[in-house]
Amino acid sequence: MADWNGLIAHIKSNYKIHGEGEGYVTLLFETSDLRTQLVQVTQSGEWLGTEWADIRTIVGDASSLSPNDALERNMNLKCGFFGVVDDHLWLLHRFPLRDLDINEFAVPLDIIVNYGDMLEKEFTGKDEH
Repeated sequence: MADWNGLIAHIKSNYKIHGEGEGYVTLLFETSDLRTQLVQVTQSGEWLGTEWADIRTIVGDASSLSPNDALERNMNLKCGFFGVVDDHLWLLHRFPLRDLDINEFAVPLDIIVNYGDMLEKEFTGKDEH
């Protein structure tokens, strides 16, 4: 998968698309306890001569975690990091597409889905995203 089109082809062949638009696809996963987690895979531009993409999921409101707590948790994450967009707290993982091995997509996707769901439950007590 050397580019965005290759990644999208892989996703469409292996996952059920919940929604899509220019530069993103949305996937809905069933997790534990009849919960679900909505995840976006998005183009994230070019850097150092290669295209990049993100796997991202909303885990709560921006106020769910103080900036200091987010930075401390970022230090312990094995995959991904926290970010805030439009008053939502996101867990996301960014990766280059050039020479992307399938496991460099599938493993972070699984982590973002499951850890994102756990964080959403911790921060909101709900199953909204």
